[in-house]
Amino acid sequence: MIRVAPSRPCDRDISASRHVTDLEQKAAESVLVPLADYVMAVGMDKGLGDYSKTEIVGLVDTVLESYHQTLQELYKDEVPF
Repeated sequence: MIRVAPSRPCDRDISASRHVTDLEQKAAESVLVPLADYVMAVGMDKGLGDYSKTEIVGLVDTVLESYHQTLQELYKDEVPF
């Protein structure tokens, strides 16, 4: 079982720590619903520290897939040629 550090509230704005474009911010926000759906499927009563390796990989895959898919959709209209 994978152990992670105890959670704490996120009090920092990601865009403040690095340069994030508006499209990247929209793509980041787009992962919230798929992420919530995944967490609900695993079980809301299960802490992240209790996730199996397979569940962690599934969570990461859900987030990355949603982010990349949304980013591709947003940037397809930005191609300059």
